[in-house]
Amino acid sequence: MDKQQLQHLKECESREWIKRHRQKARESGANAAHLWWRKVSYDIARIRGQSAFDELRDEMNRQK
Repeated sequence: MDKQQLQHLKECESREWIKRHRQKARESGANAAHLWWRKVSYDIARIRGQSAFDELRDEMNRQK
């Protein structure tokens, strides 16, 4: 997998997490969505490592 394909996958993943967060906020409210995201972000950092989560978060902020 080349660098461009990897970047595309990261962009797709970040858009997916943004979509899920917005859907959770609509269905359960902003506070519940925030708590849900904190748990998810902790799990991502635990499984993939903090630097991988930081990259995901940065890409999500760039996508917004």
